[in-house]
Order: sequence, then C-alpha cells, then structure tokens
Amino acid sequence: MTVAAEFRTEDMVADILQHTKNLAGTTISIDRDLSSEKQQQKKAMLEVKKMLAALDKDKQVTVRDHKLKVDGKWFSWNKEKQLVAGKADGIAELKKIYGDGITTLNINYVDVVSKN
Repeated sequence: MTVAAEFRTEDMVADILQHTKNLAGTTISIDRDLSSEKQQQKKAMLEVKKMLAALDKDKQVTVRDHKLKVDGKWFSWNKEKQLVAGKADGIAELKKIYGDGITTLNINYVDVVSKN
C-alpha cells in the first residue's frame, strides 16, 4: 500500500526522513516524492528486483529512489532507457554478478514498464 503525505515545511520533511532508520527491519519505507518519470523508473527497478530475486535469492538487491543496488553496485536507466552501472553497460555488469543466467531475463525498459 502506498500513502502520500504532504508537509508544510522542509524542516518537517527532514525530521521525518531523519528518523526512517527506526523502520529498519520492517516492511515500511519512506521516500521523498519523485517526478513521474522517476516514479516510472522506480517501478521498473522494482520489477527488475523481482526478476533478479527469482534468479538468485542469495544476492542482496535493493531499490532506493529510482536506482537498483545489487551486491554493492548501483544501476540506473540512462536517457536512452538502457540499464547502466555508472558508465558501464548494466546488463554486462549483471552478467558478471549473476553469470549467464541473466540472459534468460528480459530487462528491456519498455517491456519491464509494460509489466506494471
């Protein structure tokens, strides 16, 4: 379930975000608002996270804002909607982490977004 809250001042937002560490270990998370484009990218990353978890449940995979973190490496979508890890090709970097099993996944942005 998603709940949106609006705060009157930036100080209120900062106070809330400062205490999110108290939610560690729960299923509750608090994030700042993202633009509609970033929200779509986040949904796509959450779908990629599901696919990666199905491939290997032992890997640590998290989504923060609109980025994906896999075993300490950050991934994002570039302007061309390709998965990248910094300046490196994201699929190639995932292949280093997951091996050839990654080739069975369809991590095309348009296809991933259409699943949502």
